[in-house]
Amino acid sequence: MNDWEVAEICPQPVGHRADERRGGGRADGSLVAACWWLARRPTCQGKRHSGVEMAQRIDMVKTAREPLRDLLAVERYLNKSGLEKKLLDLVKLRASQINGCAYCIDMHSKDLRAEGETEQRLYELQAWREAPFYSKREQAALAWTEAVTEVGSTGVPDDVYERARSELSEQELTDLTLAIAMINAWNRLSIAFRQEVGTYQPPKAKREKREEAAPYTSTSEEQEIMH
Repeated sequence: MNDWEVAEICPQPVGHRADERRGGGRADGSLVAACWWLARRPTCQGKRHSGVEMAQRIDMVKTAREPLRDLLAVERYLNKSGLEKKLLDLVKLRASQINGCAYCIDMHSKDLRAEGETEQRLYELQAWREAPFYSKREQAALAWTEAVTEVGSTGVPDDVYERARSELSEQELTDLTLAIAMINAWNRLSIAFRQEVGTYQPPKAKREKREEAAPYTSTSEEQEIMH
């Protein structure tokens, strides 16, 4: 697949077990970067993870180009919605933990680190109720995330809704719920089709790596000074 074909899907190249315990305007760089990686990587021929042979089943970029483009459009909307980027990534990571999606756990934990998130808050996320490191707004969002992700068993109870509404406006809660629905969709696609885990890098890290590898090219300002 050439660059033009990839750009048709991702026009802005920027960067299974459930848990035992239940209880500003910019493109979505992480998901767009992941989509570019999916399109440009060599096909996984069968890597072994914990003794289990893992091979990609279906290449979504080839079979679901139009739907992927639409999903990414929703992600771009969410990243312009006004919800904090860290809050969105915490929610995505928590839902991915519940669903056991290794690909998305790897992606969103790396994204959070790149955004300056602390190791302590990342390690304690599964036990956020007992940890003092999360704001009331984050706690409400995480409780809502768990209830919506496990809707079949929780029914999304009233007390969780009231807690969420005490910290989030109607519009914010609507957008947050859409984000939860989206990450659950990505989780299911990644698990079902066995997306290769571990190679994802946040857009910033990928750019820095390319810059380190590329030969130095002087800027136009430097060229003007030299001449």
